[in-house]
Amino acid sequence: MIETLRESADDAESATLDGKLIVHALLRDFLEAHRLALRIIASASLFLNGGSAFAFGAEPQIVVLGKGAFLPLARVLAESARNRTRLVKMWDAAEGYRARLAAGEQRVNPWFTGLLPVLYRAETGATSIEYYPQCAEDAPFLAERPTADGERAKMRTQERFIELGVFLHPDPRAAKGKEHAYVPGYLRRSGSKWVWKPLFEEFDAEWNGTRLENRLALMERHVAALRRSR
Repeated sequence: MIETLRESADDAESATLDGKLIVHALLRDFLEAHRLALRIIASASLFLNGGSAFAFGAEPQIVVLGKGAFLPLARVLAESARNRTRLVKMWDAAEGYRARLAAGEQRVNPWFTGLLPVLYRAETGATSIEYYPQCAEDAPFLAERPTADGERAKMRTQERFIELGVFLHPDPRAAKGKEHAYVPGYLRRSGSKWVWKPLFEEFDAEWNGTRLENRLALMERHVAALRRSR
């Protein structure tokens, strides 16, 4: 399809097409690199707007991250169909993926409440929909029951991670049974590849001993020191 469009395009059209493909690729890479941070932001936003009962109730919702706006999913899809935008096609094409993802969550998580559709849209028009699994607020594996202040703090922390180019990644040094521990790090070029490196050499002792409200300042100091050392 892409090659056919290129063959029939003039130079200006070809440059526009290549530009759009680059933006789509950049958006895809951004969403993948910051997947965990974006999931945390989406879940916190969901809690602050009424939780799973609101998003998966009588009028299912889709959230536009960046704006934090929840919109009725049916209305968004109807407008896309009416205006002939790609959004409704993307939604329909992902039906099988959503079914497999939801089934997988249901098998391992009895507190699973649904998949939250999250819309990302770049200023150039590049669009993506991600589907983030959500769970009940009283799930026993949660470290603590969510609160409005706590969720707002999580959002600020993760948003700052993204601004600084800090990426959350499973801790490669986590003890057995704690494989789901995540730590902040950064990407460093190694030959033709980008390799994730932890931000802290002695991560657990320093980071885990710091209160949530003080972690941003700690992380920013390490990022600044890292940049000075380059």
